[in-house]
Amino acid sequence: MTSPSDMLDTIENEYLLSCNFKFGIDYIYFNTEPYYGVRFEINEDAYKELPYTKGLNWIKSILLPNGNYIWFTDCNIPLREQEKEVNTMAYFCRSHEDINNINPVLIRENERSMFFKVSYSEHIYMVSRDLIERE
Repeated sequence: MTSPSDMLDTIENEYLLSCNFKFGIDYIYFNTEPYYGVRFEINEDAYKELPYTKGLNWIKSILLPNGNYIWFTDCNIPLREQEKEVNTMAYFCRSHEDINNINPVLIRENERSMFFKVSYSEHIYMVSRDLIERE
């Protein structure tokens, strides 16, 4: 019930810090975010990157109805491109429970729209560029 737990605190103090690891650079830990809050209201961070990973170029996250998704990312990919990837996943995850079978692939784009193919469908989905490239 403590945050962080006593076990994490011990691991951090005895192992990570003794090896000169730095929080936020070499490792991170945080509480999960609930999708539903008080009175089943949707968390204001739903379909967005979790606040704990913002600004980190080696780990990314997104809050979805079926959980907190966290993954390692290539730090050589510009942050703006990573944000577009998170926004794309968020867009397609809003109406699909099984995010493992989405895999959106950008097939073409113009100045107003982006066109995606997803693995679960033969259709091409047109998405407003503003939804993907939002700040």
